[in-house]
Amino acid sequence: GAGDAVDSRGAADNKEIDYFPTNLSPKVLLARRAEIYSSLLSLTELRSLGGSGAIDPHLAGRIMHQRLSMIVLNVLVLLMGLPFFLNREPTNPLVQGMRAAAVCLGAWSSGFVVLQVSMPQLNPVASAWLPVVIFLPISVCLMQRIKT
Repeated sequence: GAGDAVDSRGAADNKEIDYFPTNLSPKVLLARRAEIYSSLLSLTELRSLGGSGAIDPHLAGRIMHQRLSMIVLNVLVLLMGLPFFLNREPTNPLVQGMRAAAVCLGAWSSGFVVLQVSMPQLNPVASAWLPVVIFLPISVCLMQRIKT
């Protein structure tokens, strides 16, 4: 190390160090280890680690909001597929199923892509809820198509 003295043969004289000042704590060490797997942490762990500064609070907030917005996005995708099956008129269910699958898979995959793309110019909360804002009016319009 930097404090080791070297004798004439080039061998280091190892000195024992009793204390090394650092800002690392067990919580920070665990957070650094878990930072690689931050998307796998629970909401409570993310909240506590983001609040303590052990991991980036923006990243923790984004992950928490992405989880919640993904639940809402899944419900919206379900609502987008329902109008294809709730018809009074006789239609071919296979054709309607293919149309519903195309709409739902397209909506879900594009929402997933929007969640995965990082947008530094947007607030982490806004970028997490962007797919819901996009697909909410679309799902409402599709639900309005149902003839009762």
